[in-house]
Amino acid sequence: MTEAHHKAFNEFLNHVVIQTDPRAPNGKNRVQVHYKHRREVDKYFELPLDMQARIPGCVRSRLGTRKNVKARVTYDEKTGEVLNKIVKARVADIDLHMPKCPMDCRISINLEMNWDGSVEELEQVAGQPTQGITDRRKDRLSYKQGNYQIDLTQVTMPNGQGRGDKEHELEIEVSASAIIEQGRRAMSGESHGYQELIEGFVDNVRILARKGREFQH
Repeated sequence: MTEAHHKAFNEFLNHVVIQTDPRAPNGKNRVQVHYKHRREVDKYFELPLDMQARIPGCVRSRLGTRKNVKARVTYDEKTGEVLNKIVKARVADIDLHMPKCPMDCRISINLEMNWDGSVEELEQVAGQPTQGITDRRKDRLSYKQGNYQIDLTQVTMPNGQGRGDKEHELEIEVSASAIIEQGRRAMSGESHGYQELIEGFVDNVRILARKGREFQH
């Protein structure tokens, strides 16, 4: 995504925040969009085999046979506070080509587990941050509405890593807990909103894809 697209999406989403504010005309009739601006740093640490053994089987089986399993630690850029520590395993990807839009779409399903050890343990036992990508500096704008969150992120890579000085990312997330709960209800024959939940996610993708096309003009 280009910097111009990033700016245009930012302006569009900021306008939606204003429109859905309860104090705005008709704002009380809409589900409010909540805005948050975060500046974070991700660091990656390779886990030695004895620490990998602490990863649950459901996650470890998705990591395959690769030896360089990493834990990701996210820090608040300003305060240095640790925000989360996770090990992430990819389950599946679906790539969607949108020939009439400037951007395509990838839908990803991942498993994430919180690393229960300390950051000091990772730094001391796992050694130095991994070779290659040592950290990612993220300037992230988040827009949350109900079970959906849109993240507009500007990523800066150190030492010229990546495709350029800055990369721009647009992501849409749907609440994992809502999917699990509605999926459980559907599988047990209870009343559920699983289909509506997924349709809402796809509708968000469509809206942003069409907006991307408008921003070209």
